[in-house]
Amino acid sequence: MDMRESLIPALSVLAAAILAAGAAIAGGDQTPAFSNLDTNGDGYIEMNEAAVLPGLARHFATLDRNSDNRLSKHEYDAYLKAMHERAMQKSSPGSKAQG
Repeated sequence: MDMRESLIPALSVLAAAILAAGAAIAGGDQTPAFSNLDTNGDGYIEMNEAAVLPGLARHFATLDRNSDNRLSKHEYDAYLKAMHERAMQKSSPGSKAQG
């Protein structure tokens, strides 16, 4: 493997991290799209790709329902849905969650 081939995965993860950071700075509900996290374009999010989102990386094993060490679009969408529902619960009037 030459130097360029070894840099491609690292640069892909860096690009995803920049996209995730930009979304966080912009605020709002701007979680990176599946295609932005799938930096190698194989149709799955591996742990190194998920690492740019601490919450996704932290729950990776739980989200990986079929234990294949990667997240499908369906598994990532389930994560997004859970995060959205959690945010709605925290922001709803009468919620017991305090910020």
